[in-house]
Amino acid sequence: MPFARSIRRHGTRGFALGELIISTAIFSSVSAGLILGFVSLRRNYEATSDFAMNHGDQMRISDYLALDFRRAIAVVPAQNDTTIYIPAYYTPGLAGERDISKEARNPVLDSKGKIFYGPTPQAKTTAALPSCVYTNFTAGAPAKLRATGAGALTINGYNVVPGDTVFVAHQGTETQNGLYTVNTSGSAAEIWELTAIAVKVRYYLAGSIIYRNQEGDANQPAALARDVQDFVFKPSDLGKVITSSITFEPKFRASGASEHVKTATAFHNTTLLRNNRGVY
Repeated sequence: MPFARSIRRHGTRGFALGELIISTAIFSSVSAGLILGFVSLRRNYEATSDFAMNHGDQMRISDYLALDFRRAIAVVPAQNDTTIYIPAYYTPGLAGERDISKEARNPVLDSKGKIFYGPTPQAKTTAALPSCVYTNFTAGAPAKLRATGAGALTINGYNVVPGDTVFVAHQGTETQNGLYTVNTSGSAAEIWELTAIAVKVRYYLAGSIIYRNQEGDANQPAALARDVQDFVFKPSDLGKVITSSITFEPKFRASGASEHVKTATAFHNTTLLRNNRGVY
C-alpha cells in the first residue's frame, strides 16, 4: 500500500504554470536568436558572394579592356556604349568578312616603322592620294577616304577595283595612313571611296550587364560583368590615353548597396593606346 501510494504521487506530478511560461519564454528567445543568426549569416554570405563576383568581373573586364585598348586603332567613347576599332589580325573565313578564321595575317610595314595588319595589298601609294576627304572613325563605321570629285583612282599605274586592298602610306596627316579596302574605284561620273580595314568591337550596357561584341566572331556577344550601374571611357592626352571608369551596384538582398559600397566597388583603369594611329 505505501508503495502504491508513492507511485500515484509520482504519476500526478507536472510543470507548474509559472514553470511552463518561463520555459516557453526561454525556448522562444533561443529560437528567435537562432533564426536571426541564420538570417544574418545568410545575408552576410550573399553580400560577400556579390562582392566577390563583382571583384571577379572587374578582373575579367580589366583583361579584355587592356587587350583591346592596347591594340586599338581608334576609340569612339560614349557613356555605356563605346566602340573600339582593332586591326584585322586574322583572315576572313570562306563565308565572308563576318566569319573570321584563325589564320594570322602578315603585318605590313610603312617607311616610318608603323605596323598595319590586313590582307596583302594590291597597291601601295608612293605619294599622297589625289584630292580627298578623310572621315574619322565613328560609332557606326570605320574611317573613310573619299575623293572630292569624280574620277578613277590609279596608284602607280594600277587601276584599282572594288575589293582591292590599298596601302595608303604618304598622306600629309599621319592618322590617315593605313590599309584600306576599295569600295568604289571611281569613274568619269563616280567618286572613289576607301574604307579603313579594322574589326569593330563594341562595349555596351544592357540592363545591368556589360557585353562585349566583336564583329565576325560567332561567339559574341559575351557578358563580362554584372551588377553594373554605368561605365564611361574618357580619352586624354590628345587621344593617346583612355581612362575607363566602371561603377558597380552590388545587389545586396537587404536594402541594396549604399553609395559608399558603390564607390568602394568602382573600377578605374588607364591605358596607353600604343597602337592608335597618330600616337607616335
